[in-house]
Amino acid sequence: MRIKLLLASAVFAVGIGSLSCEQQKQTQEPQPAQEQKAQEVKPQEAQPPAQPQVKEEVKEVKEAVQQEVQQAQEQVKEAVKEQVQQAQEKVEEVKDQVQDKVQEIKDKIQGTEQAQAQQEAAPAVDAKALAEKKGCFSCHGIDKKKVGPAYTEVAKRYAGKESAVDELVKSIVKGSMGKWGSIPMAPQPVSEQEAKVLAEWILNIK
Repeated sequence: MRIKLLLASAVFAVGIGSLSCEQQKQTQEPQPAQEQKAQEVKPQEAQPPAQPQVKEEVKEVKEAVQQEVQQAQEQVKEAVKEQVQQAQEKVEEVKDQVQDKVQEIKDKIQGTEQAQAQQEAAPAVDAKALAEKKGCFSCHGIDKKKVGPAYTEVAKRYAGKESAVDELVKSIVKGSMGKWGSIPMAPQPVSEQEAKVLAEWILNIK
């Protein structure tokens, strides 16, 4: 009986040893290629090329940007053109105003010159007619002495004197004594305005 137990134990030990050897052998054997590939880290796959839809969207964006730029350029050109046109119109308007003003000044100058010429010519005629009307030539000659001095002598005495007109007006209206000798000049029946016309005429006689 004891011998059977020893034999059974030996068989069991041999079986256990064979099983352990088989497990070690399986552990040391290399794994299949597919399992190794599964364990390996897969490299990063390359990005696929751009899809046609993306390319089309990019193209549309570029065209939209170009169109906006073109519209902006056209708007700027139109704005500049309009400003230039307005400036030209303003320049023409200013030119017209300047020409009108120049013509107005010319007309005023011409009118003033004509008025002065008429004024210079008219008093000579009116003053002489007035002198005849008031009897001035009874005592005075234009270039000859009568009772009083000639008008040419009066003009020479008062030439260049600022108060000449006022002094003559006073002598004509109020009379004078001792200026041209012992014979006094009686007051004349004229207004101060008429006396001024006569005085200016006498002073301009050459």
